[in-house]
Amino acid sequence: MSPFNAIFLLASFLFIGLAFVRSVEEKAAANDLISDICSHTNKPAQCEAALRSDPGSAKADLKGLGHISIRVSKKSAQATLQLITALSKGGKDPSIKGTLAACSEYYDDSIGNLDDTESALNAGDYLSMSAHASAALDGPADCNDEFEKPTAEPPELKKASEDVEIRISALLVITNRLVGGGNN
Repeated sequence: MSPFNAIFLLASFLFIGLAFVRSVEEKAAANDLISDICSHTNKPAQCEAALRSDPGSAKADLKGLGHISIRVSKKSAQATLQLITALSKGGKDPSIKGTLAACSEYYDDSIGNLDDTESALNAGDYLSMSAHASAALDGPADCNDEFEKPTAEPPELKKASEDVEIRISALLVITNRLVGGGNN
């Protein structure tokens, strides 16, 4: 083997090795960012599972995780709204129909606020993003409050609302970092 080929081969291995190490470091940094964000929520393990469910999360920076958290929050809120509709049509307990109607409105508002959160993130308006994300969290909380009255909350709705709250709480952590100038 000529000296040129040997040097070329060695340089190639070195380049491939460095690219691999950088890839591993990028994934570790994204994973550390997710862990750090979720450590500031009430349910870190569920938060991490929700954010990591998106394949793009492994390499996402803070803004990318913002988009991901909006997507998973909106998907969860839409699924909960569908559950509310199904429970309303199920008619097992007619005394909760009015409460479910109120919950439906709260979740419609939450979904609208999540849409506004996405628009604010795209515009780089992190203060508006924070306000809309906070307002989006009101939907599940207000729905839960409705059931503190004489009617009992269906367990599947309670669980679904908790899932939405977990996802939006991650969004709020991300939003607060963006407002504070974090750019990881």
